[in-house]
Amino acid sequence: MKKKKVFLQMLSLLLVVLLAGCSNGTKAPDAGTTDKSPATDASADSGTPASGDTYTITLSSHQSSSSVHHWTCAEFKSRVEERTNGAVTVNLFEDGQLGNERDNIEGVQMGSIQMCLADTGYVANLVNDYNILQLPFIFRDYGHLNKVLNSEIVAAMNQKMIDERGIRALSWYPDGLRDFLMNTPATDVAGFKGCKLRAMESDVIIDCIEALGAAATPIAWGEVYTSIQTNVVEGLEAAPTSLYTSKFYEVADKLVKTEHINLGVTLLMNEKFFQTLPAEYQDIIIAVMEEISVEQQKNTVQQMDEAVAKLEAEGVTVIEIDKEEFRAACEPTWGKYADAVTGGQEIIDAILAVQ
Repeated sequence: MKKKKVFLQMLSLLLVVLLAGCSNGTKAPDAGTTDKSPATDASADSGTPASGDTYTITLSSHQSSSSVHHWTCAEFKSRVEERTNGAVTVNLFEDGQLGNERDNIEGVQMGSIQMCLADTGYVANLVNDYNILQLPFIFRDYGHLNKVLNSEIVAAMNQKMIDERGIRALSWYPDGLRDFLMNTPATDVAGFKGCKLRAMESDVIIDCIEALGAAATPIAWGEVYTSIQTNVVEGLEAAPTSLYTSKFYEVADKLVKTEHINLGVTLLMNEKFFQTLPAEYQDIIIAVMEEISVEQQKNTVQQMDEAVAKLEAEGVTVIEIDKEEFRAACEPTWGKYADAVTGGQEIIDAILAVQ
């Protein structure tokens, strides 16, 4: 199955590249290639390496080009290309052109693409330490959350993924604390009993939904709208920005403000490819994503508030709840993930101790 997904992903990428080459009359570079052409005076003046080497990165995003994550990807492309004086080209494919999130992560791991947008929900399938970052109600607020994302706690997880999976996670920022958008006016935990809700392929999220008494149904993001529309499920949980940009307000009209889980967002990079880059370009890539993550961390609260207001303007009813009741229902799930990770309880304690 994985080989088939990777083959289809590579075929899709090849078709896009060939079409791009035909449209401008020149041959487009292959993804992830290094062009070791002879040095010229022009390349030296432009700030490219004396060897004249150039590098092409394929960056794939499963998210919509109208989502808040478009800014992350577009800024990464712009800043890296500018600071390397064009020696590194980033070809950006959004809207799931090259596959869904799982496909993209597999592509990065296999090396068929160099980079992709990803979140802890899927990355935790590679290194389960990341599950602890999305335990329900583990973060007090956004200030607490951002400090943890910038901490040595997460840096250790990132290094583990490089060592075990050959994938580098650049800096992280919050996708936004998640709420439920559904057609049932659930005002307390009892209101969730028996509801059938979409869940992403994340054990933590599935366990959270089931701890509230609802039934979790894993469905790919691109199929959620139709699934709600046809009553396969009656709602989903996600960050308000994603709920709005994907127009789920057209098929569900109750926003239950639980703010139960955060998914961290990052750009993943194939480590083997990263190591082929000159040190100066490695430093630029790391620095650019650090800057973008800090900016997104600052912007998240405003983005979430604006998205909630937009959902209300579309006729969605916002329901406030008693978070302590919901935390009490979900906190028993923490032990499972503490036991599954070496030193898991210590990681949880370290997160809770961050001030």
